[in-house]
Amino acid sequence: MNSCEAVVFDKDGTLVDFHQTWDAAVGDALRETAVDDATLKEAAAVLKFDLDANTILATSALIAESNDVIFELVAPILDAERLFSIATERSCTTVTPATGLPDTLHQLRGNGVKLAIATNDYESVVDAQLATLGWANLFETRVGSDSGFGAKPEPGMILGVLAQLGVEPADAVMVGDTGHDIEAGTKAGVRTVLVTNGQKPPTAVSEQADLVISDLSKLPRLLLTN
Repeated sequence: MNSCEAVVFDKDGTLVDFHQTWDAAVGDALRETAVDDATLKEAAAVLKFDLDANTILATSALIAESNDVIFELVAPILDAERLFSIATERSCTTVTPATGLPDTLHQLRGNGVKLAIATNDYESVVDAQLATLGWANLFETRVGSDSGFGAKPEPGMILGVLAQLGVEPADAVMVGDTGHDIEAGTKAGVRTVLVTNGQKPPTAVSEQADLVISDLSKLPRLLLTN
């Protein structure tokens, strides 16, 4: 892959370890928000959260969908605003860098590559987690699903970020771990990199991505060698 001027990263599952960051946080939020056991089980079922294993299942909307979609799923069952508030607060104590970070970010920045975040999480959550990690100054800009650019898999937030950076799509790369990330990048006209985190991705997603890597430590070599 040719060198690039900017890299736009997804957050959950890409920059941060999804399960280390969110499993316990969501489990705590569900148990503290549900008014009784029946409500707890119903909300967990809707979110595809395994209460026994205290983990988010691979089919959960929490993995790739926007917060608005998740809110609509649980709002008929419990206090969604309280659920989100508790989960966000707890995630700032559990947020865990993905493999290869922050070294990869420093290496890219050191070679003049602009870094940005486009996530289906809320912008305020991005800011809080970046502050915990000490990464706030590593990114030129960041947008969430509430930033006015829409949500992935549509391309609006990627195009919005690139406009803020003054970078053309042809000179940028989108890095993510889900089909929503790759689809959004493809629609935006940027090159795409799928991060598998040691898992086997759906064939359709890996085939759509321009490149597939196991973790972000592999990214600088791909982007900085040409």
